[in-house]
Amino acid sequence: MKAPPEIPDQVPARPAPRLLHFEVMTVLYGGGVLPGQSDPSLPFRGTSIRGHLRFWWRATRGGAYDDLADLRKRESEIWGSTAQASGVKLRVLNWHAGTAKPAAEKRVENGKAKWRLYEPSYVLFPAQEDHAHIGQVYEGGRFDLELRYDPKIEADVEAALWGWVNFGGIGARTRRGAGALFCKEYLDSLGKAPELGHAGLRRWPTLKGAQVFQGGTEEQWRVCWQTCIAVLRDFRQNRTRTFGRSLWPEADAIRALRKQDLARHPPQPNPLAPHGTFPRAAFGLPIVFHFKGDVPANHILGTPEGDGRMASRIILKPLPVSQSTAVPILLLLRGPGAPAILELREADGSVDTVSRGTLEILRQFIDGARNHPKWKKGKVIPL
Repeated sequence: MKAPPEIPDQVPARPAPRLLHFEVMTVLYGGGVLPGQSDPSLPFRGTSIRGHLRFWWRATRGGAYDDLADLRKRESEIWGSTAQASGVKLRVLNWHAGTAKPAAEKRVENGKAKWRLYEPSYVLFPAQEDHAHIGQVYEGGRFDLELRYDPKIEADVEAALWGWVNFGGIGARTRRGAGALFCKEYLDSLGKAPELGHAGLRRWPTLKGAQVFQGGTEEQWRVCWQTCIAVLRDFRQNRTRTFGRSLWPEADAIRALRKQDLARHPPQPNPLAPHGTFPRAAFGLPIVFHFKGDVPANHILGTPEGDGRMASRIILKPLPVSQSTAVPILLLLRGPGAPAILELREADGSVDTVSRGTLEILRQFIDGARNHPKWKKGKVIPL
């Protein structure tokens, strides 16, 4: 009978845990199992945080890979896959969801009922549109994150954490500043970028070769968040007046396609947005166009492949200066943009192919943001 193998005198040491404390400095929106909904019983899910870290690992370390297969192989080794256990163990401790607030409230003012929206409504509109089912946001959340990993992958984990804290957040709508995080360990770390690989264009979003535009005005967190979003809102919703006609060509392009032009709406001249095009696709897809009576009510603009979605390459958020103040930052991720040919779907299922138009709109937006009064005295940080 074969003797059993000897038991080693020493069991391999378990990696020492790393503990980080996070505070949610804007508001938590979404992040639960159901899209757009938070779970007050488990507001900070480990699986969600792992997903954020995976994305920022690809953005920070992905520039070192030319091939998608090589990238996925390395990603699986670090973050796991259906066939491979993750090299990073994490768990959320000592969490507090924060105080729940309705995203919109109906109040009576001067004898009239009005909806009061939680700002910035340009970010939180998904929770405010359906007045019968108003969503919630959470103020003042916090949690501890414990991580264990082999020292051999420490540089990869550190790169993901650096990207997540500086450019990401927790929950949904993080590319527009929701769920922005404060972690004392990463304060003033934006200019200390990890190794980001090569600057060549990849099929996935990357940071190498990008630039961060940092505003020069330090403000309270919530005010700073609204400063960030106002720049994008004012650009994308460029109108003749506050509630007037949009100066962008998409609505007219749809009317022309449906042969329902309006005589009172002649095409508006815009050198960066030629008549008949859909230039705002550059900011992310899908886009829903809603009309009141003169043409079929709803149209959805999306990519011609997959689910029609394309995440925005623009990230706007507050960057912490202290536990109470922040400065605005703007990042344009490197990566593939919206395709030149898009699909416009009507509610009845009909599909038309349309032109995106020029991508110079992104450069115009960035130049405009840098000339904003609260950004002028800022700086550019190359990555």
